[in-house]
Amino acid sequence: MAETPSKTLQILNSEKRIDLVCCGVTEWVEDSLKSLIGTTTSRTIPVIVSTATPDISLMNKFLDMGGYDFLFRPFTREQLVFAVRRAMQHRRLKLENLFLRDRLRLGSGIEIPLSQLVGRWRDQ
Repeated sequence: MAETPSKTLQILNSEKRIDLVCCGVTEWVEDSLKSLIGTTTSRTIPVIVSTATPDISLMNKFLDMGGYDFLFRPFTREQLVFAVRRAMQHRRLKLENLFLRDRLRLGSGIEIPLSQLVGRWRDQ
C-alpha cells in the first residue's frame, strides 16, 4: 500500500512482486496517472481506478491511457472482487500469450526480459 502517487511509483520501480494496482483517481493528477499506467503496462500489471465522480470522459481517458478497469464509488465488495478477478485472469492470459509467443520465436513485444515475466508467472 502507498499513500501518494510518488510512493506507488517508487514501489513499482522496485524489485517487489506486484500483481495488480488499485487506486483512487482523486489522489492522482493526470501526469502521475500516465506515468503509473505506462510503468505497469510495460510489466503487464493491470490498473483498476475508482472515483466518486461519475465522469464518463475521465473513464474514457483512463482506459485510452491503457488502464484496465474503472469503478465508480460507492461500489460493492462483489463489484471489487469481480474486477480484481477479471484483471488477474487478464494478466495470466497475457503472460501465457507472451510465453507462447516466445516459444514460437515470435518475440514478446515488451521492454522487460521475457524470462523474468515467465519466472514470475511460474512462481504463481
